Amino acid sequence: MIFPICIAVVSPLITGFADACGKHKEIFLVTQLLSTAFAVALFLVGGQVWLIFALLFSWAFSDAAMTAFTDSALLGLMGDKKGGYGQMRCFGSLGYATTVFLSGQLQASFGWAAPFYGMSLLSLTYAGIISTLPHDLF
Repeated sequence: MIFPICIAVVSPLITGFADACGKHKEIFLVTQLLSTAFAVALFLVGGQVWLIFALLFSWAFSDAAMTAFTDSALLGLMGDKKGGYGQMRCFGSLGYATTVFLSGQLQASFGWAAPFYGMSLLSLTYAGIISTLPHDLF
């Protein structure tokens, strides 16, 4: 419930701020790294409910604009060939479904920690990809 509310409220604020200051790539990278850090911290905390809630909210807040930034970068990379946007989103959905399946397999084979570590590795890889994007892409 927290994630959809953050996406609806926070995403326009973050992307609007990025538009106003012209630092799309930097804000994209920082929010990706913060999102990863909050997700990992959420896994590592104990049973303190207030801390879990604070980390969950922080994760949702930092993750809210990821889809908007990703779509902006994707459209920038596509250039004049915007007709393939639907196909790219389709493959993104297939990748998401595959990741969910693989996370379940990791959890079943190696325990609850494995999907969090896998997500962290993918998120850091994604941050590395973001850092290589040209500034004028957005």
